[in-house]
Amino acid sequence: MIASTINPFAVCHLNSNLYDADGQCKIDAMQLETTCHTHTVVVGAGLTGISAAWHLAQAGVPVVVLEAREVGFGASGRNGGQLNAGLKNSHTQTLQRFGAVHGERFWALAHSAPTELVRLIQTLAIDCELSLGGTLKASRLLKLKPTAPAAGADASEWCDAERMYALTGSRYYAEGEFDPKGATLQPKRLILEWAKRCVRQGVQIFANTPALRIIRAPGCYRVETPHGSVIADNLVQATDGYSDHLWPKLKQSIIPLYSCMVASEPLPAELSAQILPKRPAVYETQRVTVYYRKDAAGRLLLGGRGPQRELRSPADVRPIIQHALKLWPQLHAVRMTHAWNGQFALTTDFYPRLHRPAPRVWIGLGYSGRGVAMAVAMGRQIANSVQGMPDADLMVPITAIKPLRGHRYWPWGVWFNTHRYALQDAWDRLRHQRR
Repeated sequence: MIASTINPFAVCHLNSNLYDADGQCKIDAMQLETTCHTHTVVVGAGLTGISAAWHLAQAGVPVVVLEAREVGFGASGRNGGQLNAGLKNSHTQTLQRFGAVHGERFWALAHSAPTELVRLIQTLAIDCELSLGGTLKASRLLKLKPTAPAAGADASEWCDAERMYALTGSRYYAEGEFDPKGATLQPKRLILEWAKRCVRQGVQIFANTPALRIIRAPGCYRVETPHGSVIADNLVQATDGYSDHLWPKLKQSIIPLYSCMVASEPLPAELSAQILPKRPAVYETQRVTVYYRKDAAGRLLLGGRGPQRELRSPADVRPIIQHALKLWPQLHAVRMTHAWNGQFALTTDFYPRLHRPAPRVWIGLGYSGRGVAMAVAMGRQIANSVQGMPDADLMVPITAIKPLRGHRYWPWGVWFNTHRYALQDAWDRLRHQRR
């Protein structure tokens, strides 16, 4: 087909997760159809749940995992595939929020999370297209200030406009900050391959087995499913943006925000050499942000805000594609092949949550868009706590579940804030141009 006739807005496969097209992304997991007993039951087979199960199994703890759909169905298998270090909030804000001791540990954990996950992937020899290209924080405006790294953080490289052009192939950015700890990967393959290794370690994983209710009994918890139940000493819930009414008030404590992804066809060799030549993970600094990477096949994958519902037409992802064309006008000759979305748990202060709402119950969620490495770290912390680590030694602070006021109106709040942030971003650009 002649390149000039290609319409990049005509997405070929709508509501089709590119990662699911990977022939290697398969795992055999049956429904639960009986009653079983175990030490720990994990509800949710995303990265948090699989990480908790793996680290418990490594210590010889019997584990059963229940998944309502398929392994990696939620954000763990739909995300942008970026391993970014740190929290959304600053070091100072984190210390103020959690105190000097707990805040410092939390901050250090978040900064070491990508390195720890890379080490685990390499140790287990998981083939998930891991690329150690670093993370690039990109800014259209001159507003980043190079500072000395806080505890637990490595020094990052400040990049001027020319350096940004060399790293991204786009003249769009005025400056940026490069963190060598970052990486990219194929997230669905990561979680499925890791789940297979969990099974080999004795973990029982049941798919298409939604947890319907939790019944407290003396010394244990009974989790009922449509065709069976699990009786366990300990309960871990790891359902993030797909949390329902299983545990009281949890659903009302987070915003189940939708995020969109768009993937191109493999870029022609000459164009691929120009765009993200070293394949860093990139995210932008504006309030309504876009993030992107390039995969092993040379496809460009971009993510960003979209409608707060399932996709209905290519128009739903048109703003993301339009932004890509601003970055690289030559993409007019490239076909966009896949578009999909899904929900992740956003917290109002952008901090992940570790809850223990009852004896021997743990809940980990709320990564606010930074969940690949941090979810794995959370699962490890939960496993440590299940095995008896004192709260004072955990690197994630334990907090109470706090329902949000007016939670039922969250779609309207997201709509309002998205438009408000877009106007603020436009005003920032206008003020910058007038200087």
